[in-house]
Amino acid sequence: MTTLSRINELLKNTAQQTLKPRSKLNLVQWADTFRRLSRESAAEPGRWRTSRVPYMREIMETVSDDSVSSVVLMISSQLGKTEFCLNVLGFYAEQEPSPILLIQPTEGAAASFSKERIAPMIRDTPVLTNLFKSDAYGDSANTIMHKSFPGGFIAMAGSNSPTALAGRPIRVILLDETDRYPVSAKTEGNPVDIVRRRSQNFHDSKFVAVSTPTIEDASNIHTLFLDSDQRYYHIKCIHCDEYFYPEWKHIVWIQPEDALLTCPHCGAGHNDNERLIASFNGKYIARNPGHRTPGFHTNALVSPWTKLKDMVYEYIATDNLPSKLQPFYNTVLGLPFKYQGELVGDLSVSTRGLDYSLNSIPNNVILLTAGADVQADRIECEVLGHTAEGQTYSIDYLVVQGDTKDLATFNEFKTELLKQYNRLDGIKLGVTLTLIDSGYNTKTVYKFCELSKNERIYATKGIGGPRAMITLSKSPFGASFYRVAVDVFKEQLYNNLQLTDETKVGYCFFPQDREQEYFIQLCQSETRTSIVDKRGQRYWHYEKKDKNLPNEALDCRIYAMAAFEIIRPVAKKNAEYNIKKQLNSPKTPVNTPIIISKQPEKKAIQNIINSTELPPPKISKYGSWNNLKAK
Repeated sequence: MTTLSRINELLKNTAQQTLKPRSKLNLVQWADTFRRLSRESAAEPGRWRTSRVPYMREIMETVSDDSVSSVVLMISSQLGKTEFCLNVLGFYAEQEPSPILLIQPTEGAAASFSKERIAPMIRDTPVLTNLFKSDAYGDSANTIMHKSFPGGFIAMAGSNSPTALAGRPIRVILLDETDRYPVSAKTEGNPVDIVRRRSQNFHDSKFVAVSTPTIEDASNIHTLFLDSDQRYYHIKCIHCDEYFYPEWKHIVWIQPEDALLTCPHCGAGHNDNERLIASFNGKYIARNPGHRTPGFHTNALVSPWTKLKDMVYEYIATDNLPSKLQPFYNTVLGLPFKYQGELVGDLSVSTRGLDYSLNSIPNNVILLTAGADVQADRIECEVLGHTAEGQTYSIDYLVVQGDTKDLATFNEFKTELLKQYNRLDGIKLGVTLTLIDSGYNTKTVYKFCELSKNERIYATKGIGGPRAMITLSKSPFGASFYRVAVDVFKEQLYNNLQLTDETKVGYCFFPQDREQEYFIQLCQSETRTSIVDKRGQRYWHYEKKDKNLPNEALDCRIYAMAAFEIIRPVAKKNAEYNIKKQLNSPKTPVNTPIIISKQPEKKAIQNIINSTELPPPKISKYGSWNNLKAK
């Protein structure tokens, strides 16, 4: 064979190999064949197995379906959604090369995802290792935020960058953690809407949105899921063969270690092993069939990595507090958390009044705190009683009239505050800790609090946003004061006011003679709006509906709650000591001894209470809320 013939034969063979259509795999087939999980991030490194996460099979098949352009996945944490995102990136890079854009909440998060997740995937998955150029020698085609391959690239961007969102056309768009995106990318509008327009030039475009939800009515992924066919993953009961969507109400336990997932059809329970068998035989069922966008939802109750007992322990640890319940709903149940704050009716709350007074406090109250608000012509203050079981009683509401630039007004207020209250059994209680707002006549408040530290009266300042609940700070005047995250406490209060079971932690009691104006201020003086902070975190922010509306009752309650949070680590121990001391005193007329249940003592973080007794009680000439009228 001549040299020319050999060249022609070589070109023919090369052309046949090059032009030969590759066998088309779907996403499941590609991942099961090629994908390797990296040791840095995977609980089970090695070959990807879709059979390990059966709830992912239909999702992955749908993503690679040519007839589908958009897919929404609202899912709880620790179910493999990050590995799912990596599968999507690798599949389209190797099987259908094209421009791909991955959006993370911030540019920093995008860079971290690239270094910590994408780079290890490329390293450990051989078909991808050969596909991407090495950046070992500074190759500009392969950087942290931009990785090229033959026929396309993967670009990473933050949702807060309008320039990156509105750049050149993209065929495949993958949105990760959409609920951490800001409401607007600076002045350009919603990031989800901006980036979605980038794929309009491709007839075979793909839009995939993935996230754990956050707050209902403010959740990007929940909004997208509602505008889909809403497929919920149903598992198949191993006892009756009926399908059901696993919800938290189906979990029963006596001890967390004994927790079972019960079938709503036959009532039979599933332990962890049986639960996984039921999940393996599960399927998605659409609640909005016929919609053109497939949307998928499942939760940690189908997870092969999370045990029922651990979920129960996590639920118990929430203590019914909204700040802890929201993460449980979001990360475990994969559901948006619905806050009830604005649904509180002042009339419904006011009807729960009980017959008690300043000298007939219920016996289950073991400790008192107070919160005060300063106005130009008065100081208002609520004294709040706390039980060992977590309920609260509004004990007293003080209004002291006077010029609040004058320390004499504050001293008169102190006289009122330091009186003692009597329980039905004769036990005397004084206010353990008081927080007083320093937002008005600040210098006078700080001076008064510095002079009143022995009476445990401290200044405070309310701050908005999803901050730490309470932090101790120093004022410019050198005085110590507490910063209180008022939005967090207001949300907690409004959820507590929703409770109807008096035995529940957080239930609020009120005296039956409290005026209606108090309840209006407490329940209806403020409105809430959804805010996203600079880190992409959503939270509810509360502000007055009208600047002329009074809301002192709300502010006082918030600071009284915060005062208890400060002393919580040592509150029960000190309260028990005070009560036992009085019970053992022959001077105390005890009618019905109180028994306080023992609980494990917690290490004190900050001991605000000390053994110093309060000054002798001063008899007040003022009465409660009803006997005082503000100017």
